[in-house]
Amino acid sequence: MSASALLKVEVAPPETWVERYSDYLYGYAMSRLHDPELAADCVQETFMAGIKALDRFDGSRDIKFWLRGIMSHKIVDEIRKLVKEKKVDTEDETLLESFWYQYSVSTTANTSSW
Repeated sequence: MSASALLKVEVAPPETWVERYSDYLYGYAMSRLHDPELAADCVQETFMAGIKALDRFDGSRDIKFWLRGIMSHKIVDEIRKLVKEKKVDTEDETLLESFWYQYSVSTTANTSSW
């Protein structure tokens, strides 16, 4: 068996995602959006996007964290939409910039050399 096959994680079937991951994803969305309706919508959109993209899941990490990555993009999209609709103030625009910076740095930067 190859080393890459050993690193693959077992994928929970999509029909179990709501039960397994909705609380986690909802909490994540609420911590960023501070709006129960928007958070619930993001969870639903995340599950739908995950199902559509499941064939691209490479199994290198837990599906929970893969779904959280999808959700991070959904949250940014939602904040951008709110900014465009002028439903947020300057402080929220700063929040978007800081969230996007934190997300992009935490997922792309190699911090081991820092």
